[in-house]
Amino acid sequence: MKKLFVILLALVAFSCNNGISESDIIGKYKVTMSVDVDPEDEEANMALAMFAQAEIKYEFQKNGKLHTSVTMGALGSEDSEGTWSLRNDSIYLDKESYFIEKAEDGFVLSSEEVKLAFNEIE
Repeated sequence: MKKLFVILLALVAFSCNNGISESDIIGKYKVTMSVDVDPEDEEANMALAMFAQAEIKYEFQKNGKLHTSVTMGALGSEDSEGTWSLRNDSIYLDKESYFIEKAEDGFVLSSEEVKLAFNEIE
C-alpha cells in the first residue's frame, strides 16, 4: 500500500503545472518570510524576530541567475549570487526546492519549514 501511495504521489507531482513560466518570475522582489516556531523555543523566536527586521530582496534574472540582498539595519547588508530553475510546480533556489504559486502582486514559495511571499518592486 505504501509503495502504491508513493507511486501515485510521484505521478501527481510530475503531472502538476501551476501555469507559472520563467518569464513570470524574472524581476526584482521584496521578500516577506513566515515560519512556524514553537513559542517555547526562545532561540528560534529570537532568530525569527531578527529576520523580521531584515529587508530581503531577490532578483531573478533571465539566465537562471539569482541575486539576493539581505539588509539587517545597523548590522549591514550581505549580497549573494545563486541559481534558480522551474520544474513543474516547484522552483529551485540553488538546490532547495519550494512549491510555487501565484499571488496578487508576485508569488509565494513554501516548504515544510517556511513560507516566502515575493512582492514585485520594479
